[in-house]
Amino acid sequence: MISAEEWYKKFCEEYKIQKFDEWWAGLRKPSNTAWTSRMTELLRNLALKMRYEMEYEIGTDFSWYEEGSECHSVAIEHENEIEGVYSDEIPKLLESGAPLKVLITYSYKRSEMEKLIKNFEEKHAKRAKEKVDEEFLLVVRRMWDEEKTVGEWIAYVFKPSALGKPHEL
Repeated sequence: MISAEEWYKKFCEEYKIQKFDEWWAGLRKPSNTAWTSRMTELLRNLALKMRYEMEYEIGTDFSWYEEGSECHSVAIEHENEIEGVYSDEIPKLLESGAPLKVLITYSYKRSEMEKLIKNFEEKHAKRAKEKVDEEFLLVVRRMWDEEKTVGEWIAYVFKPSALGKPHEL
């Protein structure tokens, strides 16, 4: 099984390889649809490079399977609007049986990101007490400070051993 730390490292490498920032800056009409389409392409390429098979499934945006396995190893949710995370994406990830659950989203205000981290802490602390063996990886694109440009990625890992407290990567 891949760790949250390794997944995030490979994600950042693939992001740079695909020159996302240059692509985005060169678009005449940037849109969430274009970004989501390109993010899907990035995740598909990343899965292949890491020797996973990626499928779209009801319940999660993307499921990654190890070759020959019937159980998915990684569940990924991608949400452009942080508001949709609470009602849609987090519950879907909690229902997934994947040992690694990844949420990719974007924050335009520091307070939004702080609220999201606190929500993850609370949800994961409850699951850690239930002894659920899983890792959550929260990957956030920090957009405040650079309203017109793409910001930096920040990631937090939530592990059962940490009882819901995040570890920033």
